[in-house]
Amino acid sequence: RKLIGLASVSEIEAFFAGEDNKVEYDSRKMCKYSEHHTIAVFASEGLAPVWQLIDALRGDYNILLPATLNDLKQQLESAEQTPDLVLIHATDDWLNNLLYCQRLIQNMKNTFIPIALIGAENDDQQELQAYAHGASDYLIKDRAAGITRARISMMLELKRSRDFLERSARIDGLTGVNNRREFEKTLEMEWRRSARTRQPLSLIMLDVDHFKAFNDRYGHLAGDSCLRRIAGAMQTTVNRSHDAVCRYGGEEFVILLPETDKKGAERVAQTIRQQIMLLGITHDRSSTGLVVTASQGVATLIPSSCNSPNELVESADQALYKAKSTQRNCVVAA
Repeated sequence: RKLIGLASVSEIEAFFAGEDNKVEYDSRKMCKYSEHHTIAVFASEGLAPVWQLIDALRGDYNILLPATLNDLKQQLESAEQTPDLVLIHATDDWLNNLLYCQRLIQNMKNTFIPIALIGAENDDQQELQAYAHGASDYLIKDRAAGITRARISMMLELKRSRDFLERSARIDGLTGVNNRREFEKTLEMEWRRSARTRQPLSLIMLDVDHFKAFNDRYGHLAGDSCLRRIAGAMQTTVNRSHDAVCRYGGEEFVILLPETDKKGAERVAQTIRQQIMLLGITHDRSSTGLVVTASQGVATLIPSSCNSPNELVESADQALYKAKSTQRNCVVAA
């Protein structure tokens, strides 16, 4: 999706080189093959009352027509069909349908999906009730199609802006992985989940060896590129949806591995160590060879009321300190 939005050959080459693209593009305007926004229209009493609206929108948007609330639930939870906007026909049960959709969306991580009523009566009390319960808009029936399209476009632009802000709040701007704030939030969530399921929770703490010497020798731009490439190698290695790669600070990263025991975490760490070496980033001031390497500390706990997330972080940090103070370019388990 990002590649489709790049406007020139030089920007595509920069993208593959791992360079940071500072310019914001609207990919929908850049390429005629880019994806349309997706809108789910739910009408519990049939499509006939809202067909005129659907007909006005389907040329500009992908339209999903769930027949039941369960169908809508599956679409909201699907990685391929998640709608950008949900429109609910204002029938007698509109409030229950609205609240049901809100509960589904609230359970989705880091996702904002606006919900609006369509085909509503020109009723001030009902409109106030809709807004009071979190509806993004109240679209009165029999309005001109152009007005409806304009209001839908405004809701989608609001979503796009909010998604950008939410991503900026949780993603490290240099490396593109989760930032420390998102790590702490995810650690708390996974800790509680693992405590309920009595499954092990593992943490890898990684530090790039002799990174200050690398910056002094090759410059800070090369250092930034190095961190981006290392983050990319970690993301490629850690590919389960519930695993999390995060930048902890400076040249330090953490990898959170739910439902992973000590041996499994050590295997992941060794694979990451090998992948970083395979990048072949020249570092002639390193004591571990002529390429950039990393030291890692691994810790595993089964969360309970007798321990805390801080203990997991401290254990991994102590293991990392031992790895750095012995030979570097190694994995040490707490």
